[in-house]
Amino acid sequence: MKNILVTGANGLLGTNVIHALVAAGYNATGLLRRKDSFRGALSCSLKLVEGDITSQADVMRAAAGCDAIIHCAACTSQKAGMKTYYDVNPGGTRNILEAAKELGIRRTVNISTANIFAYGSLEHPGDESGESVPPFSESGYVLSKLAAQECLKEYSKYVETITLCPTFMLGPYDSKPSSGRIILMGYRKRLMFYPPGGKNFVAVQDVARCAVSALTKGVPGTAYIIGGENMSYKDFFRLMSERTDNKCLMFKIPECMLKAIGRLGSLIENKLNIPNEFNAANMEMLCIGNYYGSDRAAKELGFSCRPVSEAVDEAIGWFRKEKYIKE
Repeated sequence: MKNILVTGANGLLGTNVIHALVAAGYNATGLLRRKDSFRGALSCSLKLVEGDITSQADVMRAAAGCDAIIHCAACTSQKAGMKTYYDVNPGGTRNILEAAKELGIRRTVNISTANIFAYGSLEHPGDESGESVPPFSESGYVLSKLAAQECLKEYSKYVETITLCPTFMLGPYDSKPSSGRIILMGYRKRLMFYPPGGKNFVAVQDVARCAVSALTKGVPGTAYIIGGENMSYKDFFRLMSERTDNKCLMFKIPECMLKAIGRLGSLIENKLNIPNEFNAANMEMLCIGNYYGSDRAAKELGFSCRPVSEAVDEAIGWFRKEKYIKE
């Protein structure tokens, strides 16, 4: 196994997976819509191929000559419509699996989300044993990721698939930016309003290394939650304040206010057909302690995570370098 196709090559995880593959001695082929959108390190071990994950022909062309696939491409937007979620997430997954079947590629690593499983508390974090629950199971993104899991079952006779389910990833090369918006939102603010819930934060480079490990260590048909530290939003923004030597006054947003905003956002979405990130499900998510553990991944894949503070530092350093942050 030497040549690995990485979809979503210009995304936060895809870029870091490519770096991890090259560092481990693999050749990587990165599938992305435009080559000039790749912000990672170029290498003689990397080939970039332009194409769209929703095009079967593009996926087949990119996968030719590859021994395995790490499928990172996804629509993760909080305000996409259901058609977009399903075209990209289960639709793109089916294209990957069909290409693997036709080309004789035996193994894929599929990237999903921890929220396809039930979250837990700080004392009893969620694991792979519980099915997704509201409000996450009502999210278009999570529903589309669950549909992608059904595609994996359909092709299980032809393709060995290991599913990695990361929590909230932070780190360098977040060029959209995606999850890094939370860092830009809180960077050196003098006044910070934070929601009452929390989530699990993980360094993207740790997830990338785990994806490479899954190529050889993962058990086919198995899903692994890949998480780091469980933190309340208050503790996360306090950590950011400490890492940037910034004194910040912090105020909690009342849960009732967030839910009222969510009802209005859903009304706009349903009545005016305008998808938005302020819908009821998204606002309720901010009120929940969305916590997970990664015992299975640690035991079977050798996964380990660094402190969230390191991921925050790496993300801030990259945002500064790329001029997303102006001092």
